[in-house]
Amino acid sequence: MIIKKYQLEKFLNTPNNIPPTVLVYGPDNGLIRETIKKITKKILPDPDPFHFIEVDCKKIISEPNVLFNEVDSITFDNQKKVILINNADNALKKIIEKIFTNQNLESTIIIDGGDLAKGSSLRTLLEKNKEAVVIPCYRDENEDLEKIIKNIVSKNNMTIESSAISLLLEYLGSDRLITINELNKLILYVGDRSSVTKDDVADCIKDNSYFTLENIAFAIASGELSKIEKYTARAFREGIQPNSLIYWVVNHFLRLHTVSALIKDGETKIQAMSKLRPPIFFKLKDQFSKQLLFWHTPKIEKILDKLNNCEIDIKSSAVSGELLCKRLFLSIGIFAKS
Repeated sequence: MIIKKYQLEKFLNTPNNIPPTVLVYGPDNGLIRETIKKITKKILPDPDPFHFIEVDCKKIISEPNVLFNEVDSITFDNQKKVILINNADNALKKIIEKIFTNQNLESTIIIDGGDLAKGSSLRTLLEKNKEAVVIPCYRDENEDLEKIIKNIVSKNNMTIESSAISLLLEYLGSDRLITINELNKLILYVGDRSSVTKDDVADCIKDNSYFTLENIAFAIASGELSKIEKYTARAFREGIQPNSLIYWVVNHFLRLHTVSALIKDGETKIQAMSKLRPPIFFKLKDQFSKQLLFWHTPKIEKILDKLNNCEIDIKSSAVSGELLCKRLFLSIGIFAKS
């Protein structure tokens, strides 16, 4: 059964509604983590290491008994367990099929599928199984994003100008975790004042003195190696997943590609840059313009291929995704600096 975004709250609020197997997947890693946390909390109000077991898919593929033993074992207090499988891919399908033959599961399996492709064999298996629920996590649309903004502002006993909301909508929404982190920083920035203004957003959310994923993308394309290391390390400390970083960097190079193509077709640099949506933040326009001097279409396309390959490697390689990201980002930065 597939649970759509508008059905999720009702699903979570219905007693005894969590089936033995839950797949949470999609391009929004932050929303995936938030959804998994809500499901876990519904089953285990106070998760602890005896009842909440987290394991990487690669470990299960190499040692399936790790999962089989956890599924069949009973906790000392006879309570349910939650087993979270991270970084899942289609290689997990056969193991989950074996799990389905067990009619007396003592545990709930939650699978973090990342951005599983349409037609994925794992997705198909779980979508068709009556003992499973599949929850897609797509990036927030403006309507959802506006509700999140107003909710966080309201919880902090503040109001927010409509112009401030409009500016936030231009720059947030690619990842739920990033959105919430940035909004919390904005609340801290506003401090004791009772209202959030457009100037607050401009000074905080998009100011280079505050961390955003855009800082990483700009540092990579500009060849600023120390900033690449600093911002990447900080992203991982804040719980941002490697694929979210890849997405953001890909998006930046696609924007460079778009402008480069428009210039090649005869438009001026200013005209081409003005057509980007969302627009380039005014404090970053000069840096973006300088990047266009180096990043011509063939170079950009080569980097996009490397980024796409890295995204595949993160799901299939035994090497950690964080290390793969850092290596690639630094290599692109060195190339940009040359």
